[in-house]
Amino acid sequence: MSIYNFYYDRYPIRSLETIKQEHDTAVYKYAVSDTMYELFKDLDSHTKERAYNYKKYQHCLGYCIEVLLPKTIQRNDYPAFITAVAEEILSGNKLPWIAHVVRRGMGLYVIIAFAQRKYHEKPIEIKVLREAAVYRNKVSKLWCKEDDPEAELVYEEGSVKSSYTSNWSKKVRLFEMGKEELKLFRMKIENVVRKALVKLNVMVRESNYFKAIKQYAFTNKKGKRAVYVNVNVDYYNQIIYEMNYRYNFLYETLYSPGKFYQDNETLEAFYQLMRKYKSLLGKRKFKHESGVRLSFSPYFRSDRFKENIYSFYEQFKSECLNFWGDYIWGGN
Repeated sequence: MSIYNFYYDRYPIRSLETIKQEHDTAVYKYAVSDTMYELFKDLDSHTKERAYNYKKYQHCLGYCIEVLLPKTIQRNDYPAFITAVAEEILSGNKLPWIAHVVRRGMGLYVIIAFAQRKYHEKPIEIKVLREAAVYRNKVSKLWCKEDDPEAELVYEEGSVKSSYTSNWSKKVRLFEMGKEELKLFRMKIENVVRKALVKLNVMVRESNYFKAIKQYAFTNKKGKRAVYVNVNVDYYNQIIYEMNYRYNFLYETLYSPGKFYQDNETLEAFYQLMRKYKSLLGKRKFKHESGVRLSFSPYFRSDRFKENIYSFYEQFKSECLNFWGDYIWGGN
């Protein structure tokens, strides 16, 4: 099983300058054009024709989703992998997309560019509807609010304001989301990517969920450190090794090709557990089950540090066992 540290990025396409020349290589698509540039050039023309063009505003043509590929994935598996990921992301929406694979340094990345509008081979009529009712004063014949004593309804809410024909539909705002939605979206992308890899028999695992401390991380101003700090760092890194082992085993179970434990509730609990203990390790303090707050700073005396860090590990093991009972064993 190869090591794979999941990485993804999401960014908008606001101009044709975003589409670089490298985007026209290794193309896989569900689109009407053969290259990204051609696809978004046509969409850009439609957007400029139909939209108000404010000087300080750039209209969003679409979004790019960038994902790091495992080194072990075969080139002939690219189309199946990319198509599976793109279709899962779209969730039934037939938006045009084009993807390519690029190498950056030692990594391979797939970049999928999604348009924000559906494309129709034959032009369709698109109606622009009013978002609110329109009223006019019966006496002055000027526009007014609904609460005006002399107000009369001129146009109802939802009535047709204008119409036009085009091959491009209205915007499908699939990728526009708030802060909390983005967190869930990242989890969804990771789940989609890992499921696609399992279907292709590309089994991977993360190298380190929890990071060890480097030996030189804790020193005084003169660059020296006491012997007990070295001992504490060794204790800490031993616990980190055990935590990574347990969490990797749990990960391999969730993404086993034999059975998928990949419903949203299970995965959310899995990543929530990881985020919780990453945060606690960063703070180097936690609330014990007894209610007492304990710290495991490497500058503590070794006997106290060892006692606290092992209490922390026992609590982690307990929560892992609870996860197994609630989502794995209990789900059978």
